[in-house]
Amino acid sequence: MSSRTPKKTQRSKGTAYEPGIFAEAFTVKDFAAILGVPQKTLPLIKLLPTQCRSSGCPFNAILSNNGRCPIHCKSWYPVEGERGTKMHGPDFLSSSNRQFRACSCSMKACKEAGYFPSHDALYIPFAMRQVALNSGRLFSEEKANEYAANPKKDMCLYPWHFLKRHLILENKEWKLDYDEEATKVYSDLENKKHSFPPPIGNVERFIEEELCSYIRPQDRWATDNRETEMPSWMLEMLAIDEEECKGKPPSPRKLKKEKEESCIRSQKVQKEMQRARVQCLSSRVMDLKLNHNSQLSAAEKKHEKAMAKTIKDHENKMAKTIENHEKAISTVKKDCEERLKEKDAELRAAKATISKQAQTIANLEKMIAELEKDNRHQAELLKQRWEPEARPFTYDDLCAGGVLGNNVKDFTFFDTKEQNDLFLEVVNFADGTEGSFPVGDGLCENMRPYNKIKPDERDGLKDPPCMDMNSPEYAKYIEKSKRTRSRSYKDDFFAFCVYLKSGATQEFVACLFGMSQATMSNIFHNWAQLLDDTLQRWFPTPTRSQVLRAYPDRFREADGHCRCFLLLDGVEFFAQSSSNPNVASTTYSDYKGHATVKFLGGCGTIGEVPAKGVPDGNGGRASDVMMTDYSNILQIIPFGNTGKVDKGFTIENIAAREGVIIDRPPKRRKNQKQQSAIDTAQTQKIGNTRIIIENVNGGVKMDLRYLNALIPCTQYSIISKIVRIGFLLQNFKTPFIQNRNPDSVSDAQEGRPCRAEIRWHGATDAGLSDVRGSIHLWGYKCEIERHKQLSMMDKHKDKSVVEISEMVLNERWDLKLREELYQLDDRVYDGDKFNQELYESHGVN
Repeated sequence: MSSRTPKKTQRSKGTAYEPGIFAEAFTVKDFAAILGVPQKTLPLIKLLPTQCRSSGCPFNAILSNNGRCPIHCKSWYPVEGERGTKMHGPDFLSSSNRQFRACSCSMKACKEAGYFPSHDALYIPFAMRQVALNSGRLFSEEKANEYAANPKKDMCLYPWHFLKRHLILENKEWKLDYDEEATKVYSDLENKKHSFPPPIGNVERFIEEELCSYIRPQDRWATDNRETEMPSWMLEMLAIDEEECKGKPPSPRKLKKEKEESCIRSQKVQKEMQRARVQCLSSRVMDLKLNHNSQLSAAEKKHEKAMAKTIKDHENKMAKTIENHEKAISTVKKDCEERLKEKDAELRAAKATISKQAQTIANLEKMIAELEKDNRHQAELLKQRWEPEARPFTYDDLCAGGVLGNNVKDFTFFDTKEQNDLFLEVVNFADGTEGSFPVGDGLCENMRPYNKIKPDERDGLKDPPCMDMNSPEYAKYIEKSKRTRSRSYKDDFFAFCVYLKSGATQEFVACLFGMSQATMSNIFHNWAQLLDDTLQRWFPTPTRSQVLRAYPDRFREADGHCRCFLLLDGVEFFAQSSSNPNVASTTYSDYKGHATVKFLGGCGTIGEVPAKGVPDGNGGRASDVMMTDYSNILQIIPFGNTGKVDKGFTIENIAAREGVIIDRPPKRRKNQKQQSAIDTAQTQKIGNTRIIIENVNGGVKMDLRYLNALIPCTQYSIISKIVRIGFLLQNFKTPFIQNRNPDSVSDAQEGRPCRAEIRWHGATDAGLSDVRGSIHLWGYKCEIERHKQLSMMDKHKDKSVVEISEMVLNERWDLKLREELYQLDDRVYDGDKFNQELYESHGVN
């Protein structure tokens, strides 16, 4: 090797060029050794048409090398610690992919492969992030901690991290075959099922099969010792180096060529070198010529446009200046003429004014007196006109611009008048649907007054009168009802809302709405009965499938299972003390020290209240245990599921008769000053999840101020309906979800669904998950075995895990287990039965 071979230096600085540096470069290996770089980096070199920036250098610059040739700078290839050390080709380097989004992983194979050619890294949805972090192969511990500390940070991965069957190629762009709204199962190489595409792809295999189907640069010419296999740019550099050595002793390379001049191979090499040199020089001259012509043409066009614009602007400015000058002259001339005319007119007016001044003063004094009189009269009329008139409240006062338009939620059960209109339209049952009443003759518009209903009908001892809607008798009744109707049913509903929301007396609300106290009492009883019946039909006890479709993540984390079905608590409301000793004794509460009415309130895991979750109340003397046993409220909990209660609900024995598990904080034992650590943790766990029923109880008391006043003795018969209405109206509020993360859901555009929409109509929200596919979290042993049987049947192989779980739930194994429990105690079971027909239709092994 020549003594002039440059030593290995810093990549950005390179070394100085000396003519004859490539004198001993006979092969590609020799060329790489002279440059001081690995041989596998040479295929990455791509010549540019520009000259090297280094002073006196005769070579062209190369791509991604700071505008220099490979001698004066060595930054065109990646080194250890940078992306692309595998050197698959220029398409995998940073210079070709700076405008594209890079991968976020820490995987060694991905970094060695470099950058995905001309493609952005794929955004990973928030729901998939945990799967990628848990894989343990993509991110270092430091990177994983960084994502855990900053959940909003974007995560991006190249397509080669995924299996090809989980990707879609559209218009030369790779995409994930994943939709957040659709439920799809993905299998890995071991046929394991996943809810998201698993990032387990082999980088090298993906590159070999999808990205390197073309011939790579290093495969286009061999790396043996044959000089004819050198690329054209290398031959050009050798030719340039020989030209720079003219006038100096011939180099070993030149001597070798002179010895082999007679050889055909030497002549072929010389021709190839000269041809490569001529071809490169001719293409460079052509590029420079085209570049020069395009720049010259662009400069001429730009100059012509600038000249035309300058001339046009100058002409416009001159025309505008001349026009302004002429306008100013005409304006000054016109002003002078008008001023002369005004002076003449002022002189004539002054002469006339002097002659009539005495008479004018007298007339003005007379006019002033008359104007003062008219002003006093007009002020009196305005005062009478704008004095406010007293009138009763109506439902129209809730409209925008009305007296109560800005306070709708303070006087009704809903936030806006539009929501109240929709609610009344459904309750009135005259919306034009099949089987509804005619428009204008709805249910709410033809209610019988409460004082016209006989006591036997009120107590259910006698059926109310029934008429055919097509009969003349019904038409006559409707005509009479319209004739005697003086108020709209919406005004009555508004009065009912104000009475419950304000907590005022019936007399006070009757005065606000311009009616008698008797009419207000009829409205109160009629609407209480109507809303209680309607809301109970709207909100039945949810099925296990409906509960598991949107189960809170907080409960699953706290309990370790998904079997919590009911949160139960007792609530008391103060009432008037009765003069009847028996009633007074029954309603007196030792806990409150006053007469009260007591109710059980049960809700689901997101605060939804089923109709059977609020049974009829009792007097304040009744205990929680007695009310639980008497009301049979635990029967709404499926067999084997749990209910969370307070410390005072010692109902484990009652629950055992129904096959229900009670989750109750432990009480302190006798002479125990402090609970143990285990009991304290259990109390905190139950209390943190059971706080939802406390929130529901508080919402009822805040919404119905009527319950905060003393309940009159005359309303004991209807108080159960009022309390149940207050609890069931909580279903129209947003769900109570602990540890909710609002980032994965767009609340600002569509709003959050209410509790009823989630539980009974299939909606969902952040913090809720569909756990039907995880049968080990909620299934009985028999259900798990049944699920396994159905999964192995040929006719169910195409069904997903969730579909098979739904089949198992529909068979109602909980009813079968409860019936078997009743048979053990020789009790009569009169509830719903196990669905034997559906069980047989699904298939039996």
